[in-house]
Amino acid sequence: MKILFCEGSSLSAREALSALGPQNHEIVICDPNPLCICRFTKFKTKYYKCPSINGDLEAYYNFIVRVIQKERIDILLPVHEQALLFSKRIHELSKLVKLELPAFESYVQLFSKIKFTKLLDNLEIPHPRTIFCKDRNEVRKNIFYPCFLKLDYGTASQGVWKIDNEDDLDRALETVSETGNEYLIQENAQGVFEIAYALYNKGSLIAFHCCQRLREGAGGSSCSKIGIDRPVVRQHFEKIGKELAWHGPLAIDYFYDENHNVPYYIDASPRLVEPMNAAINGVNIPEYLVQLSNNNTSIIPVSRTAGKKSHMLMLALFYLADKNGSKKALVHEFFSALRAEGIYADSVEELTNAKNDVLSLVPLMFVLSKLIFSKASSGAISGSTVMNYALSYQTISKILEMK
Repeated sequence: MKILFCEGSSLSAREALSALGPQNHEIVICDPNPLCICRFTKFKTKYYKCPSINGDLEAYYNFIVRVIQKERIDILLPVHEQALLFSKRIHELSKLVKLELPAFESYVQLFSKIKFTKLLDNLEIPHPRTIFCKDRNEVRKNIFYPCFLKLDYGTASQGVWKIDNEDDLDRALETVSETGNEYLIQENAQGVFEIAYALYNKGSLIAFHCCQRLREGAGGSSCSKIGIDRPVVRQHFEKIGKELAWHGPLAIDYFYDENHNVPYYIDASPRLVEPMNAAINGVNIPEYLVQLSNNNTSIIPVSRTAGKKSHMLMLALFYLADKNGSKKALVHEFFSALRAEGIYADSVEELTNAKNDVLSLVPLMFVLSKLIFSKASSGAISGSTVMNYALSYQTISKILEMK
């Protein structure tokens, strides 16, 4: 199959490429950056430099349409939040290419943090105590410590701050330049951090997987994970899918209270999120998505989780750098992974494959050299990259206002 990735800079896109590449699909990549992470692979790919979705929304969309037509694309795979745009125009796009997305109204229910939280309330699904605020004044009136402050619309972990005191609040609010984006104040959830991944066919859950964070990575991410079984989470996903008639991929972050067997859901990602831990545990969601596009609905609707571990060394290095890790600490971390020690023992690397895809090592070695020799921060390295796939609030507003 010929599959179009509408961005190639995100870690999720790289993992989707790693999951699909061995299946002999041809991947066409559109991204503003010719050196995006998905370029470094042995798998069959073709690259187009496209306009930035945040720079010129219509130019980006028209470019994608031209590539679909020129390359005779079979499947459009919007790994990141470009899916908001494609869901808005799904009726015209579905005439050109296979595209597995829900109706726009359903997509927004999970794309908006406020709407997502209200949906959980309506379905009687647990989440941390949350206060909705229209503006900064309401935030200051209702703030409590400690908490998390979130923007209603924020992508790629942007617009989320851990707030422990008034100084933290001041710093967070100073970074918000746009007006109109509302806020959530959310209580810290108790338990272990986990992520659930799913794929739906018109409201029916057809693939499902959960993993638990073993070690935190940069920006609150997971640099080490293990596959687990959470029947109660699956029940909640079935409820959400049925309510929204969800179609396509979905991932939700939550904290799991092991003492009471209760998950507290904190954030939904209506897209394909870092799928490699699921894939190594037997649930290859990107490939299932291709099968769904080919009208194969015989996918077994259960997780085959076998407790397998995965890791992302790049996120571990970023985390160390953010914590002012020394050059020695960074080198030690790199060689720990190389020797499969500690968290890297019996664990599969999600982003790189030195044995079967040596080119995938290039971005990792670039990051390591930048952190060691120029002492760059993770934000300095990844900041511009994030804007190649994350939607700005201005872009989100334009899409929401489209007719």
